[in-house]
Amino acid sequence: TLFSALFAFASLVSANMLWPALTFVLAYPRCIADILMLSATAVTSQFIIAHTIKRYGALVFAAIMTTRQLVSILLSTLLFGHPLHRDQWLGLGLVFGTLYMKINFNANRNKR
Repeated sequence: TLFSALFAFASLVSANMLWPALTFVLAYPRCIADILMLSATAVTSQFIIAHTIKRYGALVFAAIMTTRQLVSILLSTLLFGHPLHRDQWLGLGLVFGTLYMKINFNANRNKR
């Protein structure tokens, strides 16, 4: 997290955006609570990601993140009427089918 803070600071300085950012925060101090909540959420997410990978492996983490993307795509399709074309459905099937077959293969291999 220290590296992230230093990287963000260096990015603001190199883009000449440090003073505009500080000016914004001084003009709208209520945004500090939102900034702190966003930061706490990001740190918590990093701990959860590290724990998931350490305990269950990178493949399970990839499956979780890919499933999250699939749910997002399906919700976008259903809630906002963003249609998927036949080739897009085929692509989704190939990606998820391959991923879940790999997980199943590894699970069966580990049982032996």
